[in-house]
Amino acid sequence: MEIERYFEQIVDPSIADFEANPTSVRHAFLAAVAVFHAIDYLDADRLRKKFRENNADFALVDRIAHAFKHVHTGHPADRNNQPLSAEGVIARPPAYYGVSGAWDLSRWNDPIGGVTLDGDRQLDILSAIKGAAEFLRLQIETDRSAGS
Repeated sequence: MEIERYFEQIVDPSIADFEANPTSVRHAFLAAVAVFHAIDYLDADRLRKKFRENNADFALVDRIAHAFKHVHTGHPADRNNQPLSAEGVIARPPAYYGVSGAWDLSRWNDPIGGVTLDGDRQLDILSAIKGAAEFLRLQIETDRSAGS
């Protein structure tokens, strides 16, 4: 099936690149775009809203991918699509003994750092991207089982 090839050649390597560069906003955006566009291999028009409502990780990845594409995205009235600008996706430097991080941004005893949202610094974008990819894989399996 074509979607497995997309995951193998685009999604999984993009996530691996982000894992190898965990504080890179560029790698975060590229992984988010790759994961979001996996929906194109399904019925994107029908499923996007449903997936946003049913999976917080997918909703966040959708917001990040579209902030990257359009610079700003979101609607204040839609809890699954709060406004986000591309500049709101920020690196979170590491912080541990002997290495000072950024006050109110870094997490103590975090030797790696990450990428987060300026407006919600507790989020870990890499975790959300991995969660969204897994959610999509489960949806593909569910669709395949229903079609059998």
